Amino acid sequence: MSDWMKHLDRLPKILDAILDESERGAVLLSCHIIDDFLMEMIKTHKAEGVSQKVLADTTGYGGAFGSLSMKSKALFVLGILTEQSFSAIEKLRGIRNKAAHSSQVFRISDHQERFDLAIKSFGDGGVNNVALNMAMHNFLEKMLAMGPDLESKMGRNPFPDQQSCVDYLAGNDDLTSKLQEQMPKWQVAILTHLIIETIALNFENYYKSPNA
Repeated sequence: MSDWMKHLDRLPKILDAILDESERGAVLLSCHIIDDFLMEMIKTHKAEGVSQKVLADTTGYGGAFGSLSMKSKALFVLGILTEQSFSAIEKLRGIRNKAAHSSQVFRISDHQERFDLAIKSFGDGGVNNVALNMAMHNFLEKMLAMGPDLESKMGRNPFPDQQSCVDYLAGNDDLTSKLQEQMPKWQVAILTHLIIETIALNFENYYKSPNA
């Protein structure tokens, strides 16, 4: 199992991977992570007696679980994935298809309506608020870490506390713009994490059900 799939490590691993990508790469990687996680859940919960060959046949190319689309649709039909999980995956997968088949510069903002619908699968403002708070926290932590090095060069630490960092950021349009440019990838990362956690909960609830 990949490191990012371990429950306690999922969010930082997903953030590290997605934030390092372009916006196109972020969307492509997000869907790959979700697909990979669904595969792991299918393997973990397969019925006893299912051979590796049968598993390979059903999860390989052309099989019932051979793609992200086929996995999510089949699991939704079976009642394992909820409408919330399925809807978010479908919206994100639609953007992924645009990213994968476009030769033009790809921007998430060009698909904002569909992206907003994916985000709203988890409530109004939730993903955006978490993404903004985490991005801001990350940015301020980097500024605080720069303080001691700047002090050795300037004779003073311009960032002794978070408020000084916030004040500097508020007065620096270039840095503010840079932070804003990063927000779509933060949103993709948080959305990916929520989808993964919801999938895990869907499987847990389904297999705890007396009808499973």
